[in-house]
Amino acid sequence: WLPLTGGHEVDQIIVARMAFLLLLIGTCACVYRLARRVASVDASWFAVLCCAGYTNILYHGTSFRTDGLCVFLLMAALVLAQSRASRLAALSASAVLVAVALLVTIKSVFFVPTVGAAVVAGSLRESRISAVVKDLLLFGTALTGATLGLYFWHVYSLAAPSALESVAA
Repeated sequence: WLPLTGGHEVDQIIVARMAFLLLLIGTCACVYRLARRVASVDASWFAVLCCAGYTNILYHGTSFRTDGLCVFLLMAALVLAQSRASRLAALSASAVLVAVALLVTIKSVFFVPTVGAAVVAGSLRESRISAVVKDLLLFGTALTGATLGLYFWHVYSLAAPSALESVAA
């Protein structure tokens, strides 16, 4: 996507750094939103400062690593899993965000239990075990479908090798 921005390489690097800075700001906004569900305004801002002041964030927050993108996607998935809005839409969107993060880096699989716990916590407001099970099944089904659908879309969108490339391999 960077060559589509135009300009020289230096301009493209500046655009990419700005994009990753926006992802970092989005991650901090998600931290604030999650913290506000259980803490005061001051405590929520402190959580944002702790997140932004973490050593890895300071070193790699706007670098060209997949971590910045995945952390934003997974934090946004947590916010949606805790949402009071339509559970079907929120859990489906959350599952799609986790699926994209899984396809960006397989390390995202370590965060899936956390999102599952957020789904359970978001469902416990109704205090019915059937609502929790229904939400977990919905999230799991949507996650599996989104991951497989996006994976196969990616695989089939790749250009087929030419005959010369096939013979050379």
